Amino acid sequence: PGLDRVDVVQPATFAIMVSLAALWQSHGIHPDAVIGHSQGEIAAACVAGVLTLHDAAKIVTLRSQTIAHHLAGHGAMMSLAAPADTIDLTPWPNQLWIAAHNGPNTTVIAGDTDALHQLHTHYTQHNIRARIIPVDYASHTGHVDTIKTPLHHLLTTSPPTPPPPPGSPPSPANGSTPTPSTPATGTKTSANPSTSTPPSAPSPNKATTPTSKSAPTPS
Repeated sequence: PGLDRVDVVQPATFAIMVSLAALWQSHGIHPDAVIGHSQGEIAAACVAGVLTLHDAAKIVTLRSQTIAHHLAGHGAMMSLAAPADTIDLTPWPNQLWIAAHNGPNTTVIAGDTDALHQLHTHYTQHNIRARIIPVDYASHTGHVDTIKTPLHHLLTTSPPTPPPPPGSPPSPANGSTPTPSTPATGTKTSANPSTSTPPSAPSPNKATTPTSKSAPTPS
């Protein structure tokens, strides 16, 4: 399977995020706090010690499989070079949503495929950059409500735990070598209904922790 599949690319990018964080820590770079967006929340929770590596990997895998089985083929996402407060989605109620604020002039819109292509045509005709993201699901929208219950059932055996105090060594995950310190707590979750899971985590200070983008990412 290729990286165009959500159940492949999301576990792969999660592995990159937590591996980079571990590499930085092995060189003495220890963030005081970490933060993540979408599946990046799961990686941040793992780095902060709120989730074990085993549980975080399980959540990412089951989450991406649930998206693939229930949401893939039913939606679309688009990156738009426009501030979110200038985008009018009223012609498409319950069809299109603002999925992410990626910057002051970069907004991700997601939702029903046909409605999104209509919006794409509108903006391209007005010479505003609009790029369809190569995914076939609509993260951070009302579509995700349909997988809330099955995902909750899948993840009931992977509860978060209180993180260790800042500066204290985390417990080894699955026999791995503990890193010298764990970031402070603090959480951040997506503002929109999303595929983000209950565990989420904190904001970078001394070092920047990898985060995931809304598309494809994940997240």
